[in-house]
Amino acid sequence: MKQLALLLFIGLLAAAILACGGETAEPTDTPQPVASGAAATQPAAEPTDPPAPTDTPAPTATTAPPPDTPVPAPTATSAPEPTATPEPEPTAIPEPTATPEPEPTATPEPEPTATPQAPTATPEPAPTATPAPTAEPELPIAADLAPLGDNLRLVAYLDRATQTWQVYAPTGDFKPEDIPLPPGMEVPDASEIGVLTALVPGTIYTFVVKDDQTVELNSNSYTFYAGGQYTVWK
Repeated sequence: MKQLALLLFIGLLAAAILACGGETAEPTDTPQPVASGAAATQPAAEPTDPPAPTDTPAPTATTAPPPDTPVPAPTATSAPEPTATPEPEPTAIPEPTATPEPEPTATPEPEPTATPQAPTATPEPAPTATPAPTAEPELPIAADLAPLGDNLRLVAYLDRATQTWQVYAPTGDFKPEDIPLPPGMEVPDASEIGVLTALVPGTIYTFVVKDDQTVELNSNSYTFYAGGQYTVWK
């Protein structure tokens, strides 16, 4: 086995030499080592012929570059110097020109116009007092009270059921305040006063005269005192 291993080593060495381009060395007979001891008594194994080496094509030699060829040193590239950018010259700001203020034009004052005279106020007619209804000559009460003449101011009658008044005034210039009122009664409104047209016997009336007077009325004698008084008509 050792011999076989030795032969394989020699074969590999020869192949390496062929690969390097050297001549093929013939194997030399290597003396066999003498075995000692028990191994020496055994007969030596007959050497087996190594297999003939196959012709391995020699590798083509690669042409190496000549060692003396100088390699050009890299040239240092100089960095471009920065070009100075010229700063723009500041432009002069034009000074503001003073704008002349327009002279104020005098506004002509308007001539005062003549104020039209206010129209003359038309005097309104004074309100005429509405006279109280006057007794017509054909009314029975006018004939019954004719003997009193101008001394009679008015005769009034109060309807106690309706608390309304009826008045007869020969001249028609009486006022509601001229009527003698019972105690606690308010002065009536002129629009609520009716016209007394006749005298009913047995009815109480209020007579208002200017002066004292005794007179015969309806065939009966009556005495009246200045002012107002209650009288039963006969």
